[in-house]
Amino acid sequence: MKWMVQSVFLLMLSFSVNEAMAQNPTMTITQDLSFGTNITGTRTIAYNASTAAAFSIQFPNYSQSGTLSLTFILPSDLTDDAGDNLPISFAANSAAYHVGVNSTRGATTFNPNNGLNGTLGRAAHTDYFWLGGTVTPGINYTASTYTGTITVLAVVTIGTQQYNASQTITATATLTGNVSMSVTGSLDFGLVVAGTTPPSLSAQSGTAPSITTSVTHGGGGQITVTYSPRTVLNDPYGNTLTFTPSLFGSNVAGNQAGATAVTSGSSLTLSGRRNQTGYYYFWLGGALNPVPNGQQPGTYSGNFVLSVTYP
Repeated sequence: MKWMVQSVFLLMLSFSVNEAMAQNPTMTITQDLSFGTNITGTRTIAYNASTAAAFSIQFPNYSQSGTLSLTFILPSDLTDDAGDNLPISFAANSAAYHVGVNSTRGATTFNPNNGLNGTLGRAAHTDYFWLGGTVTPGINYTASTYTGTITVLAVVTIGTQQYNASQTITATATLTGNVSMSVTGSLDFGLVVAGTTPPSLSAQSGTAPSITTSVTHGGGGQITVTYSPRTVLNDPYGNTLTFTPSLFGSNVAGNQAGATAVTSGSSLTLSGRRNQTGYYYFWLGGALNPVPNGQQPGTYSGNFVLSVTYP
């Protein structure tokens, strides 16, 4: 008989634990906080922006009314994989909530630094929350992707009992450098005779035109270059010739003779340190396709287009 009494006691204890767990609210993160890409200065995401963080809390039925305490553990910096920091801050109106309505319109703002405290009715319902913030790159920032974690903790107090839920929100921001290019010189094949194949012009010697690419805060980073394998040259009357480019490059200034061939789609490493301006240098050569017999005389010209993207 003693064994049977002990068994009943253990069964009742198990039921009590399950019932308590059922009273915990359910928190669901529906969207993380994204500051976007191509950031070169301060950027603020308002709570009602399309990339603001969003989450909901579903409350079960309770035996009586209680209180809700919502706490945010907020980072002071986002970091990249090299340990560089990007300051992040939250203002008095960076967060908002709406009781029972999944819309920022008519939502009540609050300061996430202080959290949120209020009364909670006994009836089951779902509340909705949104969170924005501000990132502020320093003068010597490093172009990179930065991430951080925001922890949200909800505690419901009913009488002497407490029930809780927590989740994490990921904040991301991508800082980029300002890309610029300057060109010196032009490619001139001089006088070309119809019915011949003009000699090609070398990119590694002579007066080949040079292209200097610089990326602010991009030192040591990677650029991607693309260009067309053919450029059409035109005269004023619609006649054409075809130019095939030969592009060479180096991340060392003046290294024309030691430059290496650069194909379209190549990924190249900029000179310099991570938080400094990085450079890459190009020289352009190439060849004209054979000029047909009877090609109309005249001056033919065209534009070679080099595209550089970073990061």
